[in-house]
Amino acid sequence: MLKLGGVVIPMRPENKDLCFLVGNQELFCKIQEVKALEVFHPNILMFLETLSSKLLKDATIRQYSDVVAFAFWIRKKNLEHLSETYKNGFLRMGRGIVFHITPANIPIQFAISLIYGLLSGNGNIVRVSERSFEEVDVICRAIRELLEEERFAYLRDYIYIIRYGHEKEITRQLSEICDVRVVWGGNATIQYIRQFPISPRAVEICFADRDSFCIIDSDRYLQGNYQVLAKDFYHDTYYVDQNACSSPHLIIWTGKEVEKAKQIFWTMLKEELADYQLPPLAGSEKLLRFCMLAAREKDLSYVTDGMELVRVEIEYIWGDLLDYKVGMGYFFEYTANELEEIVPLLRKPCQTVSYYGVNPEHIKNIIQKYGVRGVDRIVPMGHTQELSLEWDGIDVIESLSRKVNISFPL
Repeated sequence: MLKLGGVVIPMRPENKDLCFLVGNQELFCKIQEVKALEVFHPNILMFLETLSSKLLKDATIRQYSDVVAFAFWIRKKNLEHLSETYKNGFLRMGRGIVFHITPANIPIQFAISLIYGLLSGNGNIVRVSERSFEEVDVICRAIRELLEEERFAYLRDYIYIIRYGHEKEITRQLSEICDVRVVWGGNATIQYIRQFPISPRAVEICFADRDSFCIIDSDRYLQGNYQVLAKDFYHDTYYVDQNACSSPHLIIWTGKEVEKAKQIFWTMLKEELADYQLPPLAGSEKLLRFCMLAAREKDLSYVTDGMELVRVEIEYIWGDLLDYKVGMGYFFEYTANELEEIVPLLRKPCQTVSYYGVNPEHIKNIIQKYGVRGVDRIVPMGHTQELSLEWDGIDVIESLSRKVNISFPL
């Protein structure tokens, strides 16, 4: 059995319930004794700087641009810059133990969530998907090797990366001992996890299903570098099979030269798909989803040049349009006369509005004017996947830490 303080997690003798990618059972038994650290603790920054260097020297990561971006993001210089936001005279300390439940469709997300927990001064239990990803193996291997070094021995109690199936008892016990539970996943996953209670003082942060779209001004596009813009859009979408919440599923065109811009845009994107591997059954899923939508809505056009790129041209916008998104190269497309036509899309599930050739102040003004309850990010096309300490409108460091107020006598 695995004992966490007064809590016991039953384990089979062959130890198949819980697989440690980083850490081990012996250390895991002591996790409730982990000390909270100040946010952006110097020892954490030193470790992450070393991890960054180690990853960047690993030739195998060159084929994984998300791992490369992650390694650059955790450089000490960058993190010290980000820490300036939290130097406001208050003492901020970690809450204790963070139990991270990370998604299966974005391989790098487990590492990002771990960094959030470390920077906010917490011990971390990170559950990764049972699906196998080389990116996960590369990062976990680097972390394990560093923790074996004596100079980083102090961090062994702060990083546990685990893998297990649908054993409810393990999820229940880990939920009971955590001080923060972070759930990345679809709405169904969040509802499932919420059947396992957390302690009265524990905090839960959930990153639910979201959707995003892109606005392109056709006239400005025709003045741009088509090849660069195609690569930017590919990075926002196909690189993650449109699985990221920030990946656009709808393109809204504005301007006077829409038809000309569309023809060039999709032709250039098609050239970027030469090495793209369409997941199995994706083509039939796209066709099925279109048929479901066509049974409900009129004035739809199904445009395809191979199943890697499917466009559904629509004549009007309605609020739950993006509930019919698929991914893997499936885009809705609309031409707007006025930018305010996007308002029905700015509902609570809307996360990111990316743009090219459009003044982002105009988008911000629409959000203010109509008091919409969606949209957390307005970013240039090609930047939807950028890493940040804020996500879904949440300051993650602030949420995973506690502020210690100090009062002095008058």
